[in-house]
Amino acid sequence: MNVNPVELHEVSFAYNGTEVLRQVTLTVRPGEFLAVIGPNGGGKTTLLKIILGLLRPSEGTVTVLGTDPVSARAQIGYVPQRSAHERDFPISVWDTVLMGRLGRRAFRLSYHSDDEDAAREALRAVEMLDYQDRQIGRLSEGQRQRVFVARALAGRPRLLLMDEPTASVDVVMQAGIYQLLQKIKQDLTIVLVTHDIGVIASYVDKIACLGGEMFYHDSKEIGQKDLEKMYDCPVELIAHGVPHRVVREHRHD
Repeated sequence: MNVNPVELHEVSFAYNGTEVLRQVTLTVRPGEFLAVIGPNGGGKTTLLKIILGLLRPSEGTVTVLGTDPVSARAQIGYVPQRSAHERDFPISVWDTVLMGRLGRRAFRLSYHSDDEDAAREALRAVEMLDYQDRQIGRLSEGQRQRVFVARALAGRPRLLLMDEPTASVDVVMQAGIYQLLQKIKQDLTIVLVTHDIGVIASYVDKIACLGGEMFYHDSKEIGQKDLEKMYDCPVELIAHGVPHRVVREHRHD
């Protein structure tokens, strides 16, 4: 049976008593490329961590690939937000991508030929196979981000989660990464958190606007004035004609 990769029903979550997500209901369908936008502190990264099973909601239910998030984790690829120290870490592109196989190795003490095949396939998919022997710190920002995508793909996931994948790259590199994701989405479902509002709408299938609460708006038609009145949400996305899922309320604290 073809199950939905992500289903959240009335999910709430709080950090130390401060509510971050309120009654979020979300369905991501097979093969969908969904972008999640919204203000800082709106719960976007928290949402990804709940889907991964790293956080448990205080209320509501979460189903990922037909099971609970922890059980599904081996079938999920994850590209987290990057930190500055990663550039100085002395590791090659090849070894970085092989790390994406760790969740598939069970109790094996070394990488096998199937791991190497998967790493090679992932590097080829992101057009970085020729750089496999290069130290990752010597790559450009855009090249490094492609390698991190390859690391996530090496596990051959059914669901790919990405948290601000283009935060440190310029507009040209952003477009290249989004074009790459549009190409690889033929084989998996993608949920991406981003602030690249002006670029992302040209590539994704759906957009969710999250600032604590969320509801669906799957129609391609919505009035700009109505949206501005009801939701403090980036309305320039409407011009791209992309179906929207818009958050019920934003707080810009």
